Amino acid sequence: MGGKSTLLRQTALCVILAQVGSYVPASECVLTPVDRIFSRLGAEDFILQGSSTFFVELSDIAELTTYGTRYSLALIDELGRGTSTSDGLAIALSTATHIADSIKCRTLFATHYHMLCYELRQHPGVSNVHLGATVTAAAAATPAAAAATPAAAAAAAATAGTVSFEYKVREGICPYSHGLLVAKLAGVPQHSHLLQQQTAQQQRDARLRSVAAALLRAAAEDPTALECMYTRYRAE
Repeated sequence: MGGKSTLLRQTALCVILAQVGSYVPASECVLTPVDRIFSRLGAEDFILQGSSTFFVELSDIAELTTYGTRYSLALIDELGRGTSTSDGLAIALSTATHIADSIKCRTLFATHYHMLCYELRQHPGVSNVHLGATVTAAAAATPAAAAATPAAAAAAAATAGTVSFEYKVREGICPYSHGLLVAKLAGVPQHSHLLQQQTAQQQRDARLRSVAAALLRAAAEDPTALECMYTRYRAE
């Protein structure tokens, strides 16, 4: 909805048009020819072959890692969404790292995994961008909302505004997801919004507790560990 998939498809079409000598939708175009275009877009399965959506997804990636060269163009859209979040992130991170370190081809890699962006933000061959969106704040809370529980009030605040998409590429990592606001636009019932927000908050709290526990263990093993982490964080 934000335009990521459209941008990837548009890039592939422009490259093909340019390399066959046709017109491209731009005032000017400077392009290094590519030897192949590898795309992992959309979601489909092959029932007759017994291949699930996730298997097809990984097969496309295997083809890229086997035959891709530094002169190729790779377009990857939300790799890893066909499995659990932890497995999907691991697959996406390992694939992106392999492309950046070994294949070194030009790649557009769209993802909802914020951790993937943060893990690779210092890589010299990687640049993080996002498609802009504007969130309009909601009106003041009603008396009923003010009387709600803290968790319900926070959930209502997260879904009370509206989001509009700019369809323009912006520098940097997208600061947050607009999934709950999109659910509201799609007409998902408000009580479902609250449940989704509570679940999302619980997941964030669990991750924070996990990080805090890891920091405490590190501090117990090496008193200078926290200072090193803080120094590295400030440097980044």
